[in-house]
Amino acid sequence: MSINPRVRLFSFFSIDTHQLFFICGLFLIHLGCDALRFEPRIDGNNEIIDDDDLYVESIEITYPNGGESFDPGTIVTITWENTIEPCEWGVNIVLIDDDEIAFNIATNTPNDGSFDWYVDTDLDHGDDYKIRLDGLCFKSDYCNGCINDQMSFPFSISQDIIESFIIVLSPNGGENFEFLDESISVTWESNLPDCIWGMKISLYKDSVEERVLVYDTPNDGLQELTIQNENWGLESGDDYTIYVESLCKNGSTFCGGCFGDFSDESFRLYYNELILTEPNGGEDWTRGETETISWTDDSTTQNVRLELWKAGEKLQDIYYLLENEFSFDWAPLYALTPDDDYKIKVISWETNKSDLSDTTFSIQ
Repeated sequence: MSINPRVRLFSFFSIDTHQLFFICGLFLIHLGCDALRFEPRIDGNNEIIDDDDLYVESIEITYPNGGESFDPGTIVTITWENTIEPCEWGVNIVLIDDDEIAFNIATNTPNDGSFDWYVDTDLDHGDDYKIRLDGLCFKSDYCNGCINDQMSFPFSISQDIIESFIIVLSPNGGENFEFLDESISVTWESNLPDCIWGMKISLYKDSVEERVLVYDTPNDGLQELTIQNENWGLESGDDYTIYVESLCKNGSTFCGGCFGDFSDESFRLYYNELILTEPNGGEDWTRGETETISWTDDSTTQNVRLELWKAGEKLQDIYYLLENEFSFDWAPLYALTPDDDYKIKVISWETNKSDLSDTTFSIQ
């Protein structure tokens, strides 16, 4: 049986089958136009997003993804994947508790796929927590969270609190460092996360803060420092300590030193030059009573000579060849004439450098 390629419609015209299929197609499309029409998509600024822009950019949380239990005082690494074009505003990370916003874990954090969240020890125990991630960019323009993702299933916060800590590891007592020369490796341990404010490292002398050495350094456990004493007025001494403190409470909140730790014991800072420090003028010493003569370490001198001077001239040797231990206990002889014009001089045997008391002292 053959098919007639032409079909008669009514009595006044005829078309072939190809023309019929074309007309039917146009008719079906016309009927389906309303069904195929999309409602416009609105971004965070109440602006219409073009159809060509739909589904181009997206964001998806990959961890946590539900069922986890986290202890307060620990760090949880939140991760995500996205196709959002880079921009300066980054993303907001929001904590949801029982379908209500609790607070922002992070604001304008870089959209780099991960964030270390410090689970605050003040956070209530519960089992209905979720994370929401708000992208703040659309096609590199600010959009106030028009692209976002929220966990489908909750995680829990336990009652097992891990207390926050910072522990200074070095310098931790007994070390010797030279001003302007030696690098000091300050090291520490902490269970706190890094944050935009970082850590503050300060130098203390006899329990009094002398100088802030570093501000907003990363919480990576290591900072190399050189004590530049120019215009600082620091003195040589063995009573220095380091204080390391966090400037963040929970990874995103500034707290100005809510957690910190000192060196367990003091260490020594000194100048690389031979300087007599005691007596240096104005002291009143008594014959027969033991006094301490002291000087700085120049890191070269192994032996010194100590001399007593009177009225601008050398009077006698106190000790001719003395092992350099930076101090010597001496009792002025009774044979000395009581007077107020005495000085002491220290001399290096290795370098021949010397230093004399700045002004006179008295021996009675």
